[in-house]
Amino acid sequence: MSGPTRPAPNGITTLQTSIARHRRDVQPIAGVVLSPGSAERHRIQEILRRAGHTIFSTGDSEDALDLYADEQPTLFMIVADEGQDADVQDAVDALKQLRVLRAGWRKEVKIMVIGDGVPGEFVDLRLGPGVTAEALLTSVETLFRRSRESATMHTETQGSDVQASHEHLADIAASLGVDFAAEYVRCSLSDIQRQARMLEVELFRKNPSAIRSSLHAIQGLALNVDATELNTSCREWRAKTDDELLHSTVLIAQSIWNMLPSARERAKQALSKLGHGVDV
Repeated sequence: MSGPTRPAPNGITTLQTSIARHRRDVQPIAGVVLSPGSAERHRIQEILRRAGHTIFSTGDSEDALDLYADEQPTLFMIVADEGQDADVQDAVDALKQLRVLRAGWRKEVKIMVIGDGVPGEFVDLRLGPGVTAEALLTSVETLFRRSRESATMHTETQGSDVQASHEHLADIAASLGVDFAAEYVRCSLSDIQRQARMLEVELFRKNPSAIRSSLHAIQGLALNVDATELNTSCREWRAKTDDELLHSTVLIAQSIWNMLPSARERAKQALSKLGHGVDV
């Protein structure tokens, strides 16, 4: 169902090789796949199940959200690959509702989109229509490798953060292409700005828990674009006591916004090292 694959020298297909690597590198996860097109939905589901994951799929956005609430997945995938406006709109509506659910969800959930027409807000990874089985598995590996790095970030030194950031972008460029890595960086920069605006709101409300949550989001996104100074600053602010946070709201906002231009420059430098000269 996943289409023809190239034979490896020993007769094993590249898909079989990809599945074996994937099972070795990625722990089994639970996921929900929303796709209006039944053929594509079943294809994606079959690929991920063969790779060892528990996958629930549906063509209805309301059913997908029910599955999300009931099964508590770590991956939510929207496949808007049929080229029909109504299907894409269903995916957009589901994503809007998912943002609300995700905001109050304790377990980290990755949102992945395949296809065109779905907005990029709060999307962790995006792939073009008709993605191959091998590229799909590589993308999931990249997504959950990043998740593991973020989970251990608080115990790492700045030097190891720099290395992880370089390796993360290099992984994406090697697996999915430099152009894809550039778009990934652009989306991350956009998400950083969006999170900075959300942080301003929480600073005004003087809610320490929400402030730390926004700082944590910016901290993780900063590594995506090699902005290690921003990453370190967010980590240090998060370590402050509630009183220290509430007495530093203006300083926090100023420091974050002042670092955004340098974050963009760091992103450009990182892409330049990968051979991409397009401005971000």
